[in-house]
Amino acid sequence: AITRPVPEYLVLGRALGRDDFNAEALRRVRLLLAAYRDRSSSFDEDFANGMILQALAFTYDYLHDQLSAAERQAIRAQIVGRLKKSNHLSSLPRFLFNAHAWQTTMHHACSAAMAIWDEEPYARDFLRFALPFYAALYPWYGDADGSSAEGGHYGMETDLMPALTARRLWFNFCGFDLAGQPWFRNTIYLVLYPYPGNVKSTWFGDIGGHPKAALGAHAPLF
Repeated sequence: AITRPVPEYLVLGRALGRDDFNAEALRRVRLLLAAYRDRSSSFDEDFANGMILQALAFTYDYLHDQLSAAERQAIRAQIVGRLKKSNHLSSLPRFLFNAHAWQTTMHHACSAAMAIWDEEPYARDFLRFALPFYAALYPWYGDADGSSAEGGHYGMETDLMPALTARRLWFNFCGFDLAGQPWFRNTIYLVLYPYPGNVKSTWFGDIGGHPKAALGAHAPLF
C-alpha cells in the first residue's frame, strides 16, 4: 500500500510540474526504507515485491538528486537484496508457463536492475542473464503464431499490455527490439480472430459478449 502509487506520483509529478507529487512519492519510499532497514520481503511475494522494486527504481531514477548518499545506498542495497532472492533465472527455462513472472515480477526486477546497472555489478549480471530469456524464451503466452495459451480474453486483457511494456522497456534501455520476434509480429491476428469486427454473434473462447469489450481489447494496439 505504501509503494503502489509511487511510480504514478513520480510520472505525474514530472508531467504536470507537481513538486507535491514528487514529495509524496519520496515520503512513501523513505517510510519503506525505514521499515525494511534490516530486512527485505521474500521475492516469492510476487506482486508485493514487484511493486516495491518498481517504486525503488522509479525513485532512484526520477529523484536521484533529491536523495542523500545514504538513501541512494539504501535503495541500491534493497534492490540488490531483492534481486538475489529471485528464483526466476534458474526456474524460467524449466517452467516457462509462469504467469506472474512474465507479466510482472521479471519486468519489475529488470526495471530495478536497469536503474542501478552502472553502479552495482550484480544488477549488470542480472540483466546479462535476463536478456537472453527475453530473446529466446519470451513471451511464453503462445507459439510463433501469436496465440495466447490462456485464451483470447486473458491474452488480450492481461498478457498483451505487459508484452508491449516489456518491448518498450528493453528498447529504451539498450535498443534491443522484441518486435522482431514472430510472436510479436503475428499476435495482431489474435486480436482480429477472437474479436472480429462488426460481428453480432458470440465471440470465440472465453470472451464475453459486451460490445464495448472489443474497443478495450484493440485500444492498446492503437
